[in-house]
Amino acid sequence: QGVYPLSMTDAPAASALLHREVFSRMHLEDGHELTAGQFVPMAARHGLLEAIDRTGLELLFAALTADPSGVKYSCNLSSEALRHPAFTHWLLERLDKLGPLAASLVFEVTDFAAQTAASELAGFSVAVRQRGAALAIDQFGLSAGGFQVLRAVLPDYVKLAGSLVQDVQDGDEKHFYLESVCRIATSLNIPVIATCIENPEQFSMLCTLGIKAVQGNAVAPVQPLSGKNGPN
Repeated sequence: QGVYPLSMTDAPAASALLHREVFSRMHLEDGHELTAGQFVPMAARHGLLEAIDRTGLELLFAALTADPSGVKYSCNLSSEALRHPAFTHWLLERLDKLGPLAASLVFEVTDFAAQTAASELAGFSVAVRQRGAALAIDQFGLSAGGFQVLRAVLPDYVKLAGSLVQDVQDGDEKHFYLESVCRIATSLNIPVIATCIENPEQFSMLCTLGIKAVQGNAVAPVQPLSGKNGPN
């Protein structure tokens, strides 16, 4: 799904794709498809998240190598993978092999994962940036502990938790909290991206909060990795 900046006219700038977030889907033999929200809890109980992260990254690396267009792709890493030295060693070796193509990758870590694997994330963030890739915090703003992570890691951007943006109205309590979250991130020169945007009428309000970019079905639909993903 494409992520686009908010233009001065409060609408996504069609010609300025920032990156595409790659979502995990599991295709079953009966033709059904599971989202990450459906299969990750089961995978976590069986200790399979690191293997799933590795498999997903291999698919992304293959797609990136086949079409080195310069478009940036973001993908999520689990805290389990970050805490697994063999995984991070493997990933850094793969980035070395990708060479300049590593600059097309952004690794997103959820706010919760960043806090539960804080010590591992600090070293990991330095290592991936040395190889040209970027690091971001996803689902940000739901806990006070996330602000400590911001100062420690200084991510390339943060993506707000979708629940913070949904049904927010100017002047209500939720709006004031969201405004505070955006102000703190902006004070650290960290761009803020709003996710789960389903209504284009939200654009104007998001601009007043200092949000730099948007993602959601009101902006661009989710499409296969090989498909074109332009703004609505």
